[in-house]
Amino acid sequence: LFLGQVILRKGIQYLIAAAKLLERENIHFDIVGPLGISASALATAPKNMRFHGRTSRDQATAWYRQSHVFVLPTISDGFAITQLEAMAHGLPVVTTPCCGEVVSDGVDGFVVPPREVEGLAQTFRRYLTEPELLRQQSAGATVKAGQFTLARLAANLERLEKELSS
Repeated sequence: LFLGQVILRKGIQYLIAAAKLLERENIHFDIVGPLGISASALATAPKNMRFHGRTSRDQATAWYRQSHVFVLPTISDGFAITQLEAMAHGLPVVTTPCCGEVVSDGVDGFVVPPREVEGLAQTFRRYLTEPELLRQQSAGATVKAGQFTLARLAANLERLEKELSS
């Protein structure tokens, strides 16, 4: 699952290229979000990719629930909240180091170099050949999501306030 703005900055062109390398594999990519790429770029997408367009918050939850892995091959993102949402649904996240330090490489997903099409494709092949890895990282993703709860944020803010006032 790719969920977000379908734009070049989010690395959709690299995901399209990786999907082409995986056309003969048992893998399908659902691309959900407002389209911000040209019709000619869309036409280059392989048959194992489907573009669904905009979605509502409720529909986004359904997309997370029916998916196995979340992918965000971004080349520039401050912090993508979608990676936390995916983890909260037990999805390992495949991303780049360009969107905050959320994913622990190999624990709750994978961090691949930006613009690295072959590395992205290899990561998905690894999930196909090592199904236990998917189960382990799904559990890891759920644990990681627990580190980003509102209760934990409030506790951290209270701790910081006490430190600053002492």
